[in-house]
Amino acid sequence: YLAKVKALLRQELSAENGDVASLLQASNGCSRNGAYGSDEDSERAGPDGEDDCAMEMEEAAASSSSLVPPLRARKARRSRSNGESKKSLTSSRVTRSSGRQPTILSIFSKGSNKRKSEEVNREVKPEAMSVEKEEEELEEKEQDEKRIKIEAKEGLEIKDEIPQVRTPPPVKTTPPKCVDCRQYLDDPDLKFFQGDPDDALEEPEMLTDERLSLFDANEDGFESYEDLPQHKVTSFSVYDKRGHLCPFDTGLIERNIELYFSGAVKPIYDDNPCLDGGVRAKKLGPINAWWITGFDGGEKALIGFTTAFADYILMEPSEEYAPIFALMQEKIYMSKIVVEFLQNNRDVSYEDLLNKIETPVPPAGLNFN
Repeated sequence: YLAKVKALLRQELSAENGDVASLLQASNGCSRNGAYGSDEDSERAGPDGEDDCAMEMEEAAASSSSLVPPLRARKARRSRSNGESKKSLTSSRVTRSSGRQPTILSIFSKGSNKRKSEEVNREVKPEAMSVEKEEEELEEKEQDEKRIKIEAKEGLEIKDEIPQVRTPPPVKTTPPKCVDCRQYLDDPDLKFFQGDPDDALEEPEMLTDERLSLFDANEDGFESYEDLPQHKVTSFSVYDKRGHLCPFDTGLIERNIELYFSGAVKPIYDDNPCLDGGVRAKKLGPINAWWITGFDGGEKALIGFTTAFADYILMEPSEEYAPIFALMQEKIYMSKIVVEFLQNNRDVSYEDLLNKIETPVPPAGLNFN
């Protein structure tokens, strides 16, 4: 009875699912021809096991042929109606004809092996996953460290650049000027008065020197003490109270800036610009006014200073003051040409005046480049 029940179960399984039969054939415990059976099946594979399998197959075949032949056909038709392939049927036939059907114990042992393999795979997979996770975490840490280093470097570069960008350009401050002569103190052309000689006299004492007197004490001709005496001065230098050599035609005197001059004072009748016969004077002034005369012919216009004690007509500047005085002489000479030409020719055009300025030859000592 048990053999018949086993045969029916095998027929039911093989008929409903041909793939199960092929799987059972692959997992058959009788592995004489090199099948994949488990260790337990291979231990059963022997003469006694094979005889038992053959006997069970014969009994199952006899009982199945005598009891349920229509069932086999019906099951086969059902399997065909279910869309099973011919390959599965032939594989099931081959399995039945071979006479090597797997036992229930072999099936259970195979299932246990599968469960064991699945459990092993499950145990291996978490380990592999854990290893992969550790590698990924290490890679992420390395990337984070690299990113932090890069951000730190960029932050340092930005910090270095931010002060350069945010710092405004230095404001160009105008260099300081002298409060008196209004010249730039850092100007390389700014010059200082070198000082007076030891024998130089102050203005009141210098004016009483006999070398500058025009009359003797007993001579008549002295008109009034109200009239200022006139003298000439050569080798002169003009400077402010801070000692800066400066021009006097830029409005400083008109703005009441105290300017002084030093040089050798000579009598009014002496036309020689050398120092011989002169009286060395220091810090004459301050200059109250400067003026121009000599618009009645002659080569040069005469320039003079007025102080509180006398009038002085300028002759030759000192060596250090010559470059400054040359520019003033050019303007003064040009003004002399314009004034004299317009006084003598009242009905002339502007072009005639320009022609007059260009044509005359400047006197000696003046260089009109």
